[in-house]
Amino acid sequence: MHFYRITDGTALFRAFLQREHAEENLDFILKVDKYKNMDNLQKRQRMAWDLYRDYIAVGAKHELNLDSMSRKVTTLAMITPHLTTFDTARARIMNLLSNDAYMRFQSWEIYRELASKTSTTSTGGTNDDNSNEPSLVVPLKPNFWAPRRRKSANNAEDTGAGAGGGSNDIPLRELT
Repeated sequence: MHFYRITDGTALFRAFLQREHAEENLDFILKVDKYKNMDNLQKRQRMAWDLYRDYIAVGAKHELNLDSMSRKVTTLAMITPHLTTFDTARARIMNLLSNDAYMRFQSWEIYRELASKTSTTSTGGTNDDNSNEPSLVVPLKPNFWAPRRRKSANNAEDTGAGAGGGSNDIPLRELT
């Protein structure tokens, strides 16, 4: 199957989230991924506190819509910030994005029009898999739907659970 590739699918999804006044969710996911891949311990600890102040703390300027347990777990983890400090909050926000915002994104007129045009253009007028869903592939850089791989001490990629391999080009319909 041939797909039209958008140069930055994350930007399209972010534009949708801005319209929904929820872009802080995506920003948080991307920043946590960056945090987890930082090698400098001092910078990572500083970033942990920045993330906490900006997104987790009650009254934060970009306060996330977290349940009380996720907020409490993350707050307690801030006693000694570490790589997994934001995992609970990240999982909660990913759940919100994938089960709520992403579903609305797929119904967004701009997405549907683009997906329809690219599906027709790339397949010669039809969808190869006989699906009613458009065949739009959005390269997500970074792939915020799965934790990014962290390089280990020997500079080899860690293949921990949840880290996907291969290309970051994911058909949008496969994310649901």
